[in-house]
Amino acid sequence: MSSFYLGIEGGGTKSTFCYFDAANNDLISQNGPALQARNNSIPELVTLISDTVALQRAQTQIHLSGITCAIAGAGSSSIKHQLQEALSNVFAVSVLVMSDAEGTWNCGFSKADQAILSINGTGSAILFPKNEQLIVAGGLGSSVSELMSGRSLSNRAFEFMYSEIITRNYSSLTKRFIDEYDLHSRSDILNHIYSSEHRLSDLTLLIAEEAEKGCPLSQEIIRQEKESLLFNLKLLKPVLDCCNQIAFHGGLHNNSYLSKEIHAAFKQVLGNIEIKKLPPIAETLAKRGLNADFISF
Repeated sequence: MSSFYLGIEGGGTKSTFCYFDAANNDLISQNGPALQARNNSIPELVTLISDTVALQRAQTQIHLSGITCAIAGAGSSSIKHQLQEALSNVFAVSVLVMSDAEGTWNCGFSKADQAILSINGTGSAILFPKNEQLIVAGGLGSSVSELMSGRSLSNRAFEFMYSEIITRNYSSLTKRFIDEYDLHSRSDILNHIYSSEHRLSDLTLLIAEEAEKGCPLSQEIIRQEKESLLFNLKLLKPVLDCCNQIAFHGGLHNNSYLSKEIHAAFKQVLGNIEIKKLPPIAETLAKRGLNADFISF
């Protein structure tokens, strides 16, 4: 039976599992469920990971030699320790746990690099190194609206769309929202927002697609988010000016309109900084294993 090292990139919408057999240069990729340490308890995360691995083992004979996890919301030392210990007990291998932001930065850069990572997905964060530690701006979770994130864009959109529902003067965004979700009243919207089926990423995609088609409301929502991001970048400029590279990561960059606006904000504040393309995160974690020299918060 081949020995595989497992790398996991766990995000708020989905996850990627990569199994790497160094002896045979064999790589297996697998899609998995959302893994969010702020939303899932340690036992729930362990069950989700175990069940996903079991699905792959049902198709391929896999012996695990170790695991590196980069999990959304797993930034605190207590969560890292608890999850490492729980996964080690289940799989009987050495385990390293870090946040998704730490994992992404470490896959793209080394300790010696002066580089920025902008993560824009369900949440958002800006990472950069200082004194061999990662500093994170943002990434504060669902209690706040993180700038240029799916959460923040959606929160802003709900306010404006509800005003259009009251006046019955619909933009293409609001009309599409009503048609797709069948929400016509305040109670409908509240039930949707607080239901377990509500995913911010779904509404973000509608905003981005309608902005590309010229919807004034969608474009205004994104413009306001960009202005807030610009203001924050100007506050951070004294500590970001020493960086000479930047990488972008997260689901918002799958949409060209949103990605272009985020890139433009950084360029406006930091100038023509070099843009680096990130490698596949789960695959890189699997190939680097436990012996990599990672930098952390």
